[in-house]
This record gives sequence, C-alpha cells and structure tokens, in this order.
Amino acid sequence: MEALSANCGADCPTCARLRTAMLHVAGTRGFEAADVVTLAAESGCSVQEVEVHAPSRDALLASVFDEIEPRIRAAFRRGFTAHRAWVPRFAAGAQSVLDLYQAEPWVARVAEVETRRAGPLSRAARHRGWRLWCGFVLGELARERDLSVPRTHVEVVGGAHTSLLFDRITTGRLAAPDMRRDMFELSASFDPVAA
Repeated sequence: MEALSANCGADCPTCARLRTAMLHVAGTRGFEAADVVTLAAESGCSVQEVEVHAPSRDALLASVFDEIEPRIRAAFRRGFTAHRAWVPRFAAGAQSVLDLYQAEPWVARVAEVETRRAGPLSRAARHRGWRLWCGFVLGELARERDLSVPRTHVEVVGGAHTSLLFDRITTGRLAAPDMRRDMFELSASFDPVAA
C-alpha cells in the first residue's frame, strides 16, 4: 500500500492503523464523523501522529478506497466470468459485489457513498476505480470477441447499478429481500440484445 505521507514508507504501521480507523469511522458513521480526534482515538495514535501521517482526511479516505477497490473488482469478476450471456453475467457480477457489501456494510458505505461526499482526492480515487472496472469488463468482452456491448453501454449499466446501491445504502435498505431481484431486473433492462 502506498504511504500516506512523504514521512512514511509503504509499509508504515501507523498509516495502516489510520486507514483501518478511517474505514471503520467513515463506514459506520460517515466521513464527517472522521475528524482528527476521532481518528486518533480509533487508531490508537496521537493527534500529532494523525496530522503527520495523514496529510488530509480526504487523502486518507482516498487511500482507504484504493485499498478496498481491488476487493470490490475481484468480487465483480467472480460473478461476471461465471457466465457468457450479458444479462446473467452482469447480474452475477453485481450480485457478487452485493454479497461483499452485505457482509461488510462499512465497505459499501465508503465505496459507494462517502467517497462521493468527501473531497477531490476521494472522488479521483473512485474515478480511478471506475476506469479499472470499465477496463476489466471491456477487456473481458474483447478477449471473448464480443463486440455487441459498446463502452457507453457498460458505463450506463454500471452507473445505474452504483446509483441503486447508493440509494439503498443511504436509505438503510442494502439488505432488503428485494435487492437481488432489483439488481437482476436492472441488469435485464440494459440487455443490449433486446435493445
């Protein structure tokens, strides 16, 4: 993992504790609750250590997102690569992410909500993750020589799913029984073959 501060190495244990604290605080109480004093108490660091190791709360949240994003993409990959037809594969990928998010709702909140609410560094990290995700989906389609799904289609269906997740997380309905059905129906509504 990349160091948060020029004062640290990539394997700085203080930076690791601060990322864990930010994930917990932002993921359970929101980014605004993750002030320096709270992060210090949550991480077992002093306020001075937080100020030295984390150049800003936004930089710290961006670092947290960079740490959790590969897990989210891997969850999507597991479901997506298990199918060949667009709707089942996209729905399975989205549902694999939903499984992760339901098991670890703090990861869902950080990835889908708090990175949008924080500053430009967090939004940039989220955008990098989005580009990696789109690149993965388009790369899989190209590898299989499936050119029936254009890039804009991938971006629109992915955006629709993240909007649904944002809505469900912010309204406390991520674990609702109808969530899986809604994810599948959303995937089906973007079937490029039916369009």
